[in-house]
Amino acid sequence: MAGRLSARTKILAGVAIVVAVVAGFHRAGLAHLRSAESQYMAGRALTACASRQLRPFADEARPIDELPEAVLEIVTEARDEARRTLASAGDAGAVPYPGVRRAAVAVREALEAEVALYDAMVDDPTNSDDELEALGAANRAAESRLATARRFLFVGEAPGWDDRNRCPSR
Repeated sequence: MAGRLSARTKILAGVAIVVAVVAGFHRAGLAHLRSAESQYMAGRALTACASRQLRPFADEARPIDELPEAVLEIVTEARDEARRTLASAGDAGAVPYPGVRRAAVAVREALEAEVALYDAMVDDPTNSDDELEALGAANRAAESRLATARRFLFVGEAPGWDDRNRCPSR
C-alpha cells in the first residue's frame, strides 16, 4: 500500500492549499487597498497644500488685494495636480475582493469630485458650493469604504493615514 496517502495527510494537504490560496488573495487585496489609500491620501494632501498657501493672507503677510489672483493660481495648480492624481489612479475592476473594489471605486469618485470642485472654482470662484458638498460626501464615502475594506482584510490603516489631511513638507 505504499504511495497511498492517509486521510490525515489528505486533510492537511487540503488545508495547506486553502491557506495558500487565501494568503495569495489577501496579499493581492492588501496591495490594492494600500494603493487606493495612497491615492486618497495624495488627493487630500493636495487640498491641504492649497489651503496652506492661503495662510500668508490670514497672517497679513500678503496684501488682501492680491487674494483673488492668488486663489486662482493656487486652485489652477491644485486642479492640474488633482487631474494627474486621478489619471494615475488604477482600474478598480482588477481588484479581487468586492469590499476592496468598492473602496477603490469610492476613492476614484472622491478624486473625480476633487477635480470637479477645482474646475468649478476656476470657472466661477464664487459658485462652487454644490461641488464642495459633493466632494465632502465623496470623501466620507471613500473613508468609510476604505475602513470596511481594512476590517475585511484584518489590517490597520496605512502608514501616514493620520496625516492625510496635512500638507507634507516639500
